[in-house]
Amino acid sequence: MPLIQPMRLPVNQIRRVPRAAVEFFAAGPGCVANSEGRSNSVAGIARMRTIVLDCPDPHALARFYGELLGWEVTYADDDWVNLADPSGKLSFQLAPGYVAPTWPDPKVPQQFHVDVTVDDVDAAEQAVLALGAAKTEEQPGIPDGNWRVYLDPAGHPFCLCWD
Repeated sequence: MPLIQPMRLPVNQIRRVPRAAVEFFAAGPGCVANSEGRSNSVAGIARMRTIVLDCPDPHALARFYGELLGWEVTYADDDWVNLADPSGKLSFQLAPGYVAPTWPDPKVPQQFHVDVTVDDVDAAEQAVLALGAAKTEEQPGIPDGNWRVYLDPAGHPFCLCWD
């Protein structure tokens, strides 16, 4: 019996995949999707520890994301800061010579971005702008999508999403 392979889509098409398809394919071989469509791995070789963002000032970027997510600093030194809550961990690493992504211009690619869910996008927009975020001119989620794109204080793209 052939195994079902996860779908491989270009980043700009991922949001167009129906939620049911994402939940079906998210689990993959040897895994079971829970009621939220997340994978409960029974065959994984590792567990997610953290996602690390390179930046010129780990403490400043950790403050931004701490306010955005309501997460607490759990560790900090001169070159590294961890934020966490029961749902996960996000880390910030000093990167001398850091060059911010130039999204949507591919000259310096974004490499990844963070999506966060909000209840009131207009209120959340005002709050992230007050924290030092910048709204991008390019807004591929407007008018038909359910996300807006911003840059954090170090230039990493992130999206405010709503259901």
